[in-house]
Amino acid sequence: MAQIAKEAEAGQSKGLERARRRFLPALLLLALLSFAAGLFGAGMSYRAVLTPHDSGGFFKGIRPDRWISDGARILLPELASRGNRLILTFGPWHPPGKPTPRLRLEVCGESSAEFTVGPGHKEVVFLRGTCQPRSVVFRVLNPFQPSLRDRRRLGPQLVSAQVTSRLGVPIVEPLLLFKISGAIFLLAIIVFFTVSPAWSKWIALGVPAVAFIFLARASDLDFGLISQLWICFTALASGVLLAAKLVPGGVKNIPRPFLRDRLEDEPRSVWICLTLLMVLGFGALLRFYGLDFGLPEAYHPDEMQKHGVIMRMVAAADLNPRYFKHPSLLLYLTYFMNSLWHHLGMSGEWQASLVLAGRAVSALAGTFSILLVYCIGRRIFSSGSGLLGAAVLAAAPLHVTCSRYLKEDALLTVMVLGTVLLVLKAVQEERKWLLWAAGLVAGFAAGTKYPGVLCFAILAGAPWLKSGTLSPNRKWLVYTFIAILMLPLGFLISTPYSILDYQTFVRDFMYEKWHMSKGHTSSIDAWSQYWMYHFSRSLLPGMHVLPTLVGVAGLGVLLWRRRMEDLYVVALVLLFYLPAEWVKAKPEPQPERYILPVLPFLALGVGEAVRMISLSRVRVLWPLLAALVVGLSAQRSLQLASELRPDTRELMAVWINENLNQGSRICMDWRWYTPVLPP
Repeated sequence: MAQIAKEAEAGQSKGLERARRRFLPALLLLALLSFAAGLFGAGMSYRAVLTPHDSGGFFKGIRPDRWISDGARILLPELASRGNRLILTFGPWHPPGKPTPRLRLEVCGESSAEFTVGPGHKEVVFLRGTCQPRSVVFRVLNPFQPSLRDRRRLGPQLVSAQVTSRLGVPIVEPLLLFKISGAIFLLAIIVFFTVSPAWSKWIALGVPAVAFIFLARASDLDFGLISQLWICFTALASGVLLAAKLVPGGVKNIPRPFLRDRLEDEPRSVWICLTLLMVLGFGALLRFYGLDFGLPEAYHPDEMQKHGVIMRMVAAADLNPRYFKHPSLLLYLTYFMNSLWHHLGMSGEWQASLVLAGRAVSALAGTFSILLVYCIGRRIFSSGSGLLGAAVLAAAPLHVTCSRYLKEDALLTVMVLGTVLLVLKAVQEERKWLLWAAGLVAGFAAGTKYPGVLCFAILAGAPWLKSGTLSPNRKWLVYTFIAILMLPLGFLISTPYSILDYQTFVRDFMYEKWHMSKGHTSSIDAWSQYWMYHFSRSLLPGMHVLPTLVGVAGLGVLLWRRRMEDLYVVALVLLFYLPAEWVKAKPEPQPERYILPVLPFLALGVGEAVRMISLSRVRVLWPLLAALVVGLSAQRSLQLASELRPDTRELMAVWINENLNQGSRICMDWRWYTPVLPP
């Protein structure tokens, strides 16, 4: 036995030695290329040429008229302490009768050069020293005063200042360079160990090249958008690496619950049911807690607008909203909910509880979405994945917040999920009428909010889900065509006056279309943000950083497996993410709610990523990761809930009344969002 153990150990050592010899040169090359990409990319991003007309705040004591005052400074941030030089170009003109200017330059407090400035003079200054930012101070040794009114002590005129080095670009400080190069190398390593066969590993060499292009395009070392892009693609590549290398036997050998025989084997244990009930209860508690916050004050202009539309319907004694900037389903459900409450005995005026009734519709829709996520996850992946996905959505701060408003987003999300579940159920159980019902629900989604018309793509995936290949099932193509025809029927059922009051509908719809293309207050196009606006500003804070990254890694797992149902989930994320990036209705107010339908499918990605970790060589980590992705989101949602009572705006009003005198002038937010104050 000892001999066998020694032979096994020797064989393992030889295998490690072969791997080291095989991969070490490639890794060294990737490290070198990553360093070069960071060095030259950051250098090209640096604002190397400065002029008095366009100094970017780097000049102190040098005005646009180009005259250098005694004590003027050039401040150059993020530069290395060695290797950089500053080329100063001076103007040819000097006032007649004034002495030829003589300057002494100090770099980081140390004297660097002393010289006389002649016509068209150029001076090279070596930027040594450890000060940050690098400071170049001009001492005018023989200054003149321009006039009695202008008492500056002037020397020569500065045409430009250029930072460069022997490499042809500025050299940024080592810590920044290490961060940039390390980030590039990490992504390149993940790609290197992910791609196979061995001959295709050269693809990893493209990572430093692409990184260099993005770095060089950035201005003034502003890498915020690039870092978001890096975070997203690193998480995605990590998911691919998990699926490709860390799961023994490969993820393609894992059973497919989407197949009907496998689905019937999926357990429905008492523990799963109890856990699901706990998740639903926790999600409902978060969404219904403090549902009346801010009421009866009119803090949210959109809620007050819908209140006014419904009251006009009541006054006219018909169901024509005479308002179509949004479809009508949420208005009708709010009308019904409020009427039901008062029919069951609610006291008070009918209109006083109208906004609260609409919020209750959103809270119910948000809670039901949690159950639908579980059902979808169980059908596509497993009960465990569906359960964790439901828990992530239940705790997601953005979904919780949007489920407390009289707004369309939570209702749209539940309609999207209902459409997806009916499509999956129709395909798995071969019931074409369920697909047609899905078409009707897709119409209800469009009747909730106009982007719901994108649900036609959810229906269109059915033939490919049925075939499981790139070739659609021809018989289900016909069924799907009929289902898509049901979509406009569902829209008309939920928004009937789009036909009955056609002129008002067209007017309001065209206005909303214009609104989406122009934005609320300013417009931001997708390309200027590298399509990362909602990733950084909506998803990361809306789910918390860790759940978002694990969810994106889960999408990487799905892309690697390339099963049709996996690609279907990835397509659903893109279906609702890309249009939200494309429209220019951002930054304010509250553009993050446009991304709400993405959250359930990203939550399913979290569930499947954690399941893959539980089957991988690092399976010991999955309980901790599952607890963190839910716990971090829940902690943030609970923190936000704690601020609902007492309402912070009411506290603000009390403080103002008690501490400020009448006639005081204070700066406050837009009037809709501010507390009510006495005249």
